[in-house]
Amino acid sequence: MTDEGPPQAVIGEGHEKELRLFSREWGVQAPAQPLLKKAFTIGVTEWARRHKSSERTKHGFIVAQTIAPVAAAIATVLAATGISKWAVIPSAIATVAASLIASFGLRENWSRLRHVTRELGFEVVQFAESYGKYRQPIEELKRIDTFMTQIEKLSIAPPAPSDTAGQPRP
Repeated sequence: MTDEGPPQAVIGEGHEKELRLFSREWGVQAPAQPLLKKAFTIGVTEWARRHKSSERTKHGFIVAQTIAPVAAAIATVLAATGISKWAVIPSAIATVAASLIASFGLRENWSRLRHVTRELGFEVVQFAESYGKYRQPIEELKRIDTFMTQIEKLSIAPPAPSDTAGQPRP
């Protein structure tokens, strides 16, 4: 019995969508060597997870940022036209949207996730193309260990504190 890691099917299957997205965004294909391909797939999967989260956060920010002033304007128009009892609804929507932006730091989260996604993408490209610290001659297993360490560092880096939290940035 050999210790070759997870079976090939476990690592490769189910990640075609992420691999295609990464290839389209960054123009890089998976390495041909099986061990490098496994590590590449793990890196791309982490990149795709962060990319998806960044896109979700961006959409939430854009929606809240758009709704708040529109609802406030509608409330003002309704109040000015004498239909003030209906002005309460858009006023409440504007308040909730503004609170979401301030409380959850949607813009800061989006910016942080976008930065992490970009850094993960650069790391995967360097690994796949043997650039930087992955340049030859380096032993294949050492190259994979270095790559996995970098992916882990980027993936679990603590988030920068929000500007709205009143804490200074490090």
